[in-house]
Amino acid sequence: YAVMCAMDGNPQVFFEDLLNVANTGKRWTHLPANAADLPANQDIANIMKAHGALNFKGGDYKVRSAEPGHYNVVTANDGDPNTPTNSDDNHLIIERSGKAIIAATDHWNQDQESWVDTDFAPGTILKDYSGGVATTSVVQGDKRANIKTRAVAYPSYTYSTNYGDHGAFYHGYSIWAPEGIDLNGYVNPSIPTT
Repeated sequence: YAVMCAMDGNPQVFFEDLLNVANTGKRWTHLPANAADLPANQDIANIMKAHGALNFKGGDYKVRSAEPGHYNVVTANDGDPNTPTNSDDNHLIIERSGKAIIAATDHWNQDQESWVDTDFAPGTILKDYSGGVATTSVVQGDKRANIKTRAVAYPSYTYSTNYGDHGAFYHGYSIWAPEGIDLNGYVNPSIPTT
């Protein structure tokens, strides 16, 4: 969902991915305004909040991990002769120019870390709004930033078959933008009717 929301177009979120109706016992009887009846998957809810509050679509679309300036710290020195040096296979990084850097990995148990070019001004302090990475990243004088993304199985690195809130068990994405933005304070603008 992080990658989908980073791309152009209108993202469509599947109801049962966002809201847990599978194991509440209230599939047909839930009250839509009751969070206990209809609990949200916090990772997907967070991606949706970030999509609006950080105005992803307000910036040009750039695939930073496909550019020559991309340097994956993890795969550059992995010692595996079958893995191309500095492979971007495990770390997709998209920038919505000057708005947000959205990264994703499908690696189960290895966090990813890359240096990429960015359109943010030097000195900008970037924060991961996914909540996966606690440290910040400062955009360097050459306009490069260090982007980290937690592995899919972070933090327990075990597979859970519980359909409950997977936001508590899984990750695999990061959303970097200037610190100090309140995702919860964002309100969707009114939609004009013609």
